[in-house]
Amino acid sequence: MINSQTMRKAWIILLFPLLIIGCGQGQPSTTTTTMTTTTRPATYWTGRSVISAETFSAQIIYCSGNLSIESSGSLTLNNSDLYISCESDAQFGIFVKSGGTMAITNESLVSSFNTTKGYSFWYQSGSAGSIYNSTIEAAWTPSTESRSLNNQAGLFVEAADFLVIGATIKGSKGNGLETFYASRFQARNSNFTNNTASGLLVRNSPGVSLEGNSFSNNSGSGLYLEGTAEVFAHNNTISGNNIGVTIFNNAQASIFETNTIINNTTWGISIDNAAPRFYYNVVTGNNRAANLTQTYGLPQPNFGDLNVDRSGYNDLSGNTNGLVNNTTASIKAENNFWDFYSLGAIANYNNDTESLIDAAPYLISAP
Repeated sequence: MINSQTMRKAWIILLFPLLIIGCGQGQPSTTTTTMTTTTRPATYWTGRSVISAETFSAQIIYCSGNLSIESSGSLTLNNSDLYISCESDAQFGIFVKSGGTMAITNESLVSSFNTTKGYSFWYQSGSAGSIYNSTIEAAWTPSTESRSLNNQAGLFVEAADFLVIGATIKGSKGNGLETFYASRFQARNSNFTNNTASGLLVRNSPGVSLEGNSFSNNSGSGLYLEGTAEVFAHNNTISGNNIGVTIFNNAQASIFETNTIINNTTWGISIDNAAPRFYYNVVTGNNRAANLTQTYGLPQPNFGDLNVDRSGYNDLSGNTNGLVNNTTASIKAENNFWDFYSLGAIANYNNDTESLIDAAPYLISAP
């Protein structure tokens, strides 16, 4: 049986060449062409500047130019599909400017018409937006005026109070979603999957809450924290990535509670120059539960400290190695389960030849 999304896209493939003959792709235009079909109405833009409140419900929109939401504009997609057509990567894109708003909701889809050619998608500083129960696919925003880490942004968000709820972010040639100075960013019950770099990169964004999400099958890290990112991560599943979680140059004390970090290719957790706290997490099936380096500064993670509330009680068993400390720092890792039952065996599992990991006391059963 052909699903509705396949039917919609097939309909566009058949009709779009007949409608764009003679249409330019240079300057944005507010001209639209709307047709009614047996499925959904379709709207065609050769580019568009949104300067007032516009809502599209149960429509297919095809855009062969830049879509700009200006400071006075707002665009809401409700159960609608928006395809950006690019003949080369990032040829066109969606740009939500300061004062503009874009809300994507109710099983909407934003994608590239040809998913091998990514489109730019940028919520700029001072803009606003949200993504509810919808999918963002194949976004690729390499040009962000040097704001993006390594110029690998997919969906790039600088907007404060941005919400991603019940969404899927997939198929980017870089990071699925990257925040930059996006205070109070929230992602709940969402899926960040099959992106070429990291699933979610949080940079310099205080007050971030991540709960009930899945970060899976990303070629980089499932979740990457960098800079002054203050993150509370609760009840997320991070699996099948190259690295589960990377915490790098993280000046704030991010907190990880009741997460499952499982079956990542290299390390479950990578920490350099950061001081995260871990409580009741399951970290298993990775090459290393955690890899600690000091390329940029001494890490000070807290995997468990009897003197610190809500720390420890992590299940760190079932990895090839446990906490591998490649630094000169002493690491607190008390009250954890290793599935080894002597300090010597735990030290061997952790490759702790310098006795820098404090694993006593330890748990004799999984918490």
